[in-house]
Amino acid sequence: MNLKLRFVQVFAATVALSLAACVDEDNPVIVTPDAAFVGYSDPATKQTVCGNCHVSKQREWVTTRHASAWASVADRDNASTACASCHTTNGTSSGDSTDDGAGYFAVDANSKPLYYDVQCESCHGPGSAHVTAPDDTQPIVGVTADTGMTSSCGTCHTGTHNPFIDEWRSSRHGRVDSHANTNVACRPCHDARAWLATYAPDAKFTEQANGTAPADWVPTTCATCHDPHGSDNRADLRLSTDALDDNNLCITCHHKRGEPDLTTYRGPHSPQGPMVLGTAGWRPSGFTWDSTMGTTHANPTANPGLCGNCHVSGFSRTDATTSTTVYTTGHTFDPIPCLNAGGAPDYTIADCEVGARSFQACATSGCHSSEASARAALTAAEGRFDFYARIMWIDVDADGRVDAFPTDSGMAAIARRDFPADFPTRSATNAPPLSAGEGLAFNARLLWMPGQAAHNGFYGEALAIATINAARTRYGLAVPPALLAQLQSRAAALGVRNIR
Repeated sequence: MNLKLRFVQVFAATVALSLAACVDEDNPVIVTPDAAFVGYSDPATKQTVCGNCHVSKQREWVTTRHASAWASVADRDNASTACASCHTTNGTSSGDSTDDGAGYFAVDANSKPLYYDVQCESCHGPGSAHVTAPDDTQPIVGVTADTGMTSSCGTCHTGTHNPFIDEWRSSRHGRVDSHANTNVACRPCHDARAWLATYAPDAKFTEQANGTAPADWVPTTCATCHDPHGSDNRADLRLSTDALDDNNLCITCHHKRGEPDLTTYRGPHSPQGPMVLGTAGWRPSGFTWDSTMGTTHANPTANPGLCGNCHVSGFSRTDATTSTTVYTTGHTFDPIPCLNAGGAPDYTIADCEVGARSFQACATSGCHSSEASARAALTAAEGRFDFYARIMWIDVDADGRVDAFPTDSGMAAIARRDFPADFPTRSATNAPPLSAGEGLAFNARLLWMPGQAAHNGFYGEALAIATINAARTRYGLAVPPALLAQLQSRAAALGVRNIR
């Protein structure tokens, strides 16, 4: 059949279909070259059959990269028929293993444009039954990327050159921490359903039917952060990563107990956002932070995208051992991923020394001139954080509480010995302001948390110096002359006043 004529027929049928499916459900009209999939009604304008009723979703989807998936491979010299599985609408891409020959693979060459791109049915499955009886068949997909990677985003976003799911599965976003799903208070960030209920309340997905039992919690999957129908944010993120407050996508969760909770002695929980923004920790009276004293990762000019610019940085590198090109999508969320023996990123390596890590994201972000300079900056900042934290408090017996010296060591332990009233038992009914001794302990914990030196080394150091100075004043603690000179020198460089 002539394709132009076919388009005319499909367009006419779609008008009837729109009226039938959306207005007169007793007389639906479906004209399609494939029995299961409806595809495009007009490939030239990327108007899907589904979009004739779901107008707002059509309008959003057409701006996404899914809507140009076919064009991204159609002209490639190395494009193969295998590409069609993920760049067209068919049974394989919809996760329907029983109907792999449907859609794009079911029609002749003349009709294949009707199924170009990753259309609605690539995720929601065959649509003919739905447009015939929309009230009876509601094809809703899940937000979970299943272990077998045979449904949802995992169908296509996996494999050697596209390892999004593979990397995500190795990250902490890819699991629900066992200690978290015993406490309902953890749900907003440790259960994707709870997060979506707050920040994307109109989202519909299969797991909504589940109960709230810990066993049903869903990890932070692709569709938690990305809106598959499109958004105004980069990479179709549900929220912006540019916001300098709690409305930042990452900071919606990564800001818990960034500042002390006066009802508990416990330290910071997930203070990464406040640390980047220069608001974390116990801030002594009179302490102010001038972020212009040094370039920080919170500088939107130097580091646009903030967290995502470092934590989701994709690149490729040749493995010297195998001579193959290895791709990383940045979805381990580790800004300095481990390298294998061939010098290529390897998400299967759980941990490694700083010298065996890639600093590619740092060198390409505009902040550091080279990987070596970024590595040196991190090593120096971590060394300074460790230095200050040891002055402030060391939990020698590892019980999570400040004990009097010599059970613990550092200024906080001495303060506990000499000023025990400064360390009250805290609860919802007893929440006095934090003392300088408690501030020492909170900020020491803050400095020792992984990654904090990278998140804002300048702010962390200034805060530590101000905290030590406040404790010296409160408790009359002496500091060795050499140490005092070092503190004064660094304080002057960072703009911290009143260090004496």
